[in-house]
Amino acid sequence: MRISLTLLLLSCTAFSAFGAQTSKLKLDTGIEIFTSNTTDPSALAVNDDGSRIYWIAKKSKKSLLEPIDVFYSTTDINNVNPIRIKRGFGDLYTAVSPIVGTEDDVVVNHENYTVGAIIRTVLHKLITKDDTPKGYKSCIDIRNVKTNKSVKNLCAVDLGLKQELLAHARVSPDKNWLTFYLKGEKNPAGIYLFNMNTGKTVLLGEFNDKHPTWSTDGSKIMFHFQRGGNTKSEADTEEAFIGWYDLGLNNDSIVTSSRHLIDDPALTTTFTYQKHPTMVPGTNFIIYHGQEKVDGSKKLYLRELKTDSKIRELSMKLNDCSIKSTKHASAGFHDHFVYFVGKTECKEGTEDVKSDSKIFRIDINTFIGKLK
Repeated sequence: MRISLTLLLLSCTAFSAFGAQTSKLKLDTGIEIFTSNTTDPSALAVNDDGSRIYWIAKKSKKSLLEPIDVFYSTTDINNVNPIRIKRGFGDLYTAVSPIVGTEDDVVVNHENYTVGAIIRTVLHKLITKDDTPKGYKSCIDIRNVKTNKSVKNLCAVDLGLKQELLAHARVSPDKNWLTFYLKGEKNPAGIYLFNMNTGKTVLLGEFNDKHPTWSTDGSKIMFHFQRGGNTKSEADTEEAFIGWYDLGLNNDSIVTSSRHLIDDPALTTTFTYQKHPTMVPGTNFIIYHGQEKVDGSKKLYLRELKTDSKIRELSMKLNDCSIKSTKHASAGFHDHFVYFVGKTECKEGTEDVKSDSKIFRIDINTFIGKLK
């Protein structure tokens, strides 16, 4: 049965006046193209030592749905050979994440096909432009990628929840906790914790928080809070704000939990869109993607994980090409690379030529000193 953590919240929100400064961090070294041989890569995830990377991608450009396959590869730049994790006919994979200290086990969000699900999903997207899968049985699957067999499968009923999309599942560094979020269509919206030992599910707070990601030591869960768009918020325009939970965990119990946002949405008068935070290894900085205006392109940004921290936009060049439309950054806990999705834009005569989406990586040692 789901347990609400409301009474344990020490601080529901920690707001401060919006006054963050923005500057550009120009980078033209330490950047490499990691791979360009899958279509529309997204949702990158790197294991703790940085030796393997996972991502979601389309099998081909002709795919009508959003990315539905999981690929993985070693991070040896000279030996990139994406391996596809096979799925059942009609099934979808919507997210993947490695588990700390294991070689081949990963946690994936697995949408199991039911009759008519593909048609319902396509029609829903055409009508609403929302790509949320419809009609599937949503489960969190711990899977061995070598054998492609399920080690542990958790569907909504196993978590004490009504059936809806279980999104962005991540296992804690100590392997005791599983975090994920719900949009709140049939259950309260927000970030949940499931204890792998007791089988209890806890709602951290009933907010429209998404994309939970653990810090290296397991004491924090980073997220973005969303308002507007396809949420139940009164706002028409979709906006997003970076936040984090400070957790006090004792074995299988949550002793304390406090929720913080870097910027206060109530005091923010300009368009704010900040999503998918991940820690920069060895620092208190996060990297995330955002937009400066509603119809603007996505860019990567750096901020310290504290209220009203300075914003640094990553302006990157590779040889004579600019790197544009950057998003979905990810890093291992103990690695020195950050991986992200982007496109190159190069001058050919008087024309700007843009590439398809590729996976890039940047050595954090090329900018880590500039963050202090």
